[in-house]
Amino acid sequence: MKPEASRLAQRGAEKLAEFILTLAYDENDVGAYVRAFIAADDPLEAVEALKTEIAFIKSGEREYDYRHRRGDLFIRRVDHVLDAIELAVLRDHPRAAFDLLVEVLESEEPIASQSGDADLQPTLERACDLLLTAARSLDPSEINPVLERLALADNCGFRQRLSERDPGSWTRGVGPVRSKTDPILPCQRDATTVQSSRPRSRWKRSRVLSRST
Repeated sequence: MKPEASRLAQRGAEKLAEFILTLAYDENDVGAYVRAFIAADDPLEAVEALKTEIAFIKSGEREYDYRHRRGDLFIRRVDHVLDAIELAVLRDHPRAAFDLLVEVLESEEPIASQSGDADLQPTLERACDLLLTAARSLDPSEINPVLERLALADNCGFRQRLSERDPGSWTRGVGPVRSKTDPILPCQRDATTVQSSRPRSRWKRSRVLSRST
């Protein structure tokens, strides 16, 4: 057995299942492979899953669809960073998790510029939730100034959870004052347009397993 396989075997079935599910919904070849693996105990379901993937390979993808899906793929990459922080770091090393999540949130603008029409809000709000989870295990005198700084620099409006954490600790709902000449960030476009332009997934999540929350 390879050393990597031995390390994984020590994690236990439940942990491995939790990890595999983080990959199952990706709209790429890895996601299709994982979904087929999950369905291996039901050959008919596995065959249907693979037929769906083969049909996609045959039909190809329009440039328009690919361009919009590319933004979703970039956001999934950010999601996987959050998955890794939650599964591998947060429980035993909350300070390291806190620092990593601060880096993610401070990368909000470049993430927005790379994500095209993808919906950023759920991913960045999840980063805030994980940050607050890590903060509960840390010294408030150290982490409150960081949370305040992040809340007050909420250019895209996705950090409201940080402002609502303790309404008395800093000015609630206050963000940086913008002049009329300030550039409009990609994350500040009309949310309705963003969500309506997202391509439909070619895989119904109900066909796999319900993702645990």
